[in-house]
Amino acid sequence: MRSRPRSGGGGDGRRAALLPLCVLMLVTGMIVLSDAPSVARQAVAWRKVWSRSLDERAFGPAGFGAGYVLGLSERAVAVARGPGPIFVLDPATGRVRATIQEDARAGEADRIWEAGGTLVVLRKAAAEAGLLSGYDLVTGARSWGPRPGGEVVVSRRAVMVVTASEVTLLDARTGAAIAARPLERGCTATAAAADERVAVLDVCAGRSVQIRAVDPATGRPRWSRELPYPRAQEWPPGDEERAPGTSVAVAADGTVLACLGDAVRLFTWDGARLPGTLDWPCSYGQTIVTSAGVPVVATTRGSFGPYELRGLDPGTGDVRWTGETANTAALLAIGSQVVRVPGYSDSPLSYAEPWPLVAHLQAVDALTGRTTRLPLDATASATIVEGQAGGLVITRTPSVEGAPTVISAYHLVRAPRARPGGVPLAGWPDACALLADRDLRLLGDGYLTSPHPRPPVPRPVSCDWIPPADDGDVVSVTIGWAAASEAEARRTAEEEVRYGLDRTIGTEPGIWYRETDHPAGTGHTAIVSAGPFVVTLHASTAQAVRLLAPRLRDHLRAG
Repeated sequence: MRSRPRSGGGGDGRRAALLPLCVLMLVTGMIVLSDAPSVARQAVAWRKVWSRSLDERAFGPAGFGAGYVLGLSERAVAVARGPGPIFVLDPATGRVRATIQEDARAGEADRIWEAGGTLVVLRKAAAEAGLLSGYDLVTGARSWGPRPGGEVVVSRRAVMVVTASEVTLLDARTGAAIAARPLERGCTATAAAADERVAVLDVCAGRSVQIRAVDPATGRPRWSRELPYPRAQEWPPGDEERAPGTSVAVAADGTVLACLGDAVRLFTWDGARLPGTLDWPCSYGQTIVTSAGVPVVATTRGSFGPYELRGLDPGTGDVRWTGETANTAALLAIGSQVVRVPGYSDSPLSYAEPWPLVAHLQAVDALTGRTTRLPLDATASATIVEGQAGGLVITRTPSVEGAPTVISAYHLVRAPRARPGGVPLAGWPDACALLADRDLRLLGDGYLTSPHPRPPVPRPVSCDWIPPADDGDVVSVTIGWAAASEAEARRTAEEEVRYGLDRTIGTEPGIWYRETDHPAGTGHTAIVSAGPFVVTLHASTAQAVRLLAPRLRDHLRAG
């Protein structure tokens, strides 16, 4: 279970700052699609189970600039909005089961977990470490707290709090201390939890590194190991929260991953070392999940990739399979599948994978590494993946332009394999054919065409037109999606207009003119919806967009 940092309830101002990154990824990004017969083979698919609008009528006013914090577990979807109440939703239906009243003294909810029928809430007020409280999941009544917080991890029935001076294990139901261990001067600790498993990594400057797997019922170590860590000799005690380059992660089956500088260590549930080839760099917050008995990790071979998913042999730690992937914010284990959450934490999927317009999630068979990527029924700009609850993937559509935040739940099911969108891949147009030479002559002569294919789409889905002189307009067209109908295409375009990076400065039938401010200047765009297709036009100037967008629309309609 995991929760997210707060996000703004009134739109995302940080989007403009990420535009250069999005443009880079638009040029280089790839997506794996399938054009297999629509009923010939079986594959995983995403089916929406429920969707809940957090509107004022049902949930009351959120207040100006109120953020959202979600706590997800097998039994609850908890939603906090600013300093107001916390609403506990049933993961299976999205209905409100309980309401936890606001606590003005303790401040806004910062993180939320569920453990043993208790909702554990860390609130941030004047106290830097925050205040921790427990609430009954059924009634919403406070069970214990508030008490000082810190770094908090939560297992199925226990809460571990790590501060600069001690590590404390609490009973999640009562808040009573099960065990407490002081940290010596010059030592720091970091912890991780999953299901019934808790792991703690201690680093003491100039001395030792120790990994412990803790019994959450008693606080006693199930096993502990001394680990080599050369940088312990270099690390000063100072004000560091933790030793640099160290982190710990634990999977639900008890597999523990410890990162120590450039070294990765894996241990089984009973402390046996897995000596497999672990040749990837460590990263803070690295996650490990176990699905179908196979530990799966997301790794990178450098600061900027390439990124990989790796399935490991649970007996030896050797790599069973490897698959290339994009940047990964989290992994979710659902059945025998591992779902990759792309991204950057708490950001729309368009920040990580800006093509196509429709959001996709990647599911990987943990036994074989076989990957399937199929669409959700929403655009990537309108989709933030929060995690999983009750075996469902939970997404959030942020509040923007007066529209309330929407929480949705998706089920991973077996269903007939669907082609990408409503048009066979062979019917997708060539992006370079959507503007003719006579169209480009409106801007000047001598434009050079640069197609950008994205397999397995047989024709280029993006195309650039480069002017012969440096001072001309650069033009780019990208086919964002091929829908099942003209109405569905228009709905997709309108959702992208509402939630996308740009602001609308004008419209005409089937065209939305957009622009964005960023460090390189003002970007000019048009989203064009015609027939089943949604296409994006970029140009250096607003005049070029205004001249070419109607012609692009007409070419799409002409087929």
